[in-house]
Amino acid sequence: MRSSDEIFVTGLSRRMCRLGLLAMFVATSLHSTHSSSNTGDVKIEMQLSPMAGWQASWTASQAQSTSIAMIVDDCLLVVCRSPKSNVYKPPLLIDRSNGKNVVNGLHVQEILNNDQPGAAPMVQYAPSWFPITSSTHCAMTGLAMDVEHLCRVMQKVADDYFNVYQTPVSTHDMTKKFARVLQSACMSEDSRPFGAQAMIIGCNDVKDPHPFCMYTLDPSGSWQSWGKATAIGKYAREVRGILGAKLRAMSESLFSTMRASQALVLLVECWVEICKQQGLKLSNMDDWDIYLLKRDYGTTSSFQLFRVQPEELTKVLEEVSRTNAQ
Repeated sequence: MRSSDEIFVTGLSRRMCRLGLLAMFVATSLHSTHSSSNTGDVKIEMQLSPMAGWQASWTASQAQSTSIAMIVDDCLLVVCRSPKSNVYKPPLLIDRSNGKNVVNGLHVQEILNNDQPGAAPMVQYAPSWFPITSSTHCAMTGLAMDVEHLCRVMQKVADDYFNVYQTPVSTHDMTKKFARVLQSACMSEDSRPFGAQAMIIGCNDVKDPHPFCMYTLDPSGSWQSWGKATAIGKYAREVRGILGAKLRAMSESLFSTMRASQALVLLVECWVEICKQQGLKLSNMDDWDIYLLKRDYGTTSSFQLFRVQPEELTKVLEEVSRTNAQ
């Protein structure tokens, strides 16, 4: 048996080793960068990770992402943006048989749904979104690791429901089940709340004749249903305020005849106003994902998912910039 002195020395050496690792981490986390200005000022930057350029990483990008959704005509338009990152994005199942489709004035590509239970979800990160079932879709913002974990939890819930009832879970039921997951983590003494917001959208299974429904959930598990439009993530409250004012000023007849291409201009205008209010620099280098959910009237509760071509966003950004310059 080892003596008490040997145990003390061993424990002390371990603690010293930990302190040495911590000191090395702090030393590598401090970076001195010289300013490019003529003043020659030195800028000391404290980074949370020893990896240089972490601000452009998945974590920083995901935490500052924004998702906006709006119902227009027989479509639901979703605009997701986040700061530029180099996160790997798995390929989507694109229907290339018809070439480029045009839906409500937008050039799109159809994304094929994969409803097979147990199939890996087509999760797109930074900004994060993925189809849960053929009738339910989800966009999320917040802590990157929490978003990744919750996406897989939601897919398991959907798979378990399908295995029991042999039918996809409805959008409303998915919202309630996901809310219980968030509430359980929030109320548990042995864990922390998930640092993520979610927007669950899909075919309306509660009230007709509205073809779509939108729900948002916060980390506490509280959820809310929305009418024409909503937003989650960075500056979500400001986006909802500006977008709500624009929609209230619009006549019902004008809104009923609006196309998805016009709605895209409206949502981009809202983001441009947010950038002006918050002193942000509007960058076309951000990661943007824009997609359409179009009700599939051949079935009772499913939609067609389309991804809007990147050139459509470029065209809208140029149009909005010209309008603001006048």
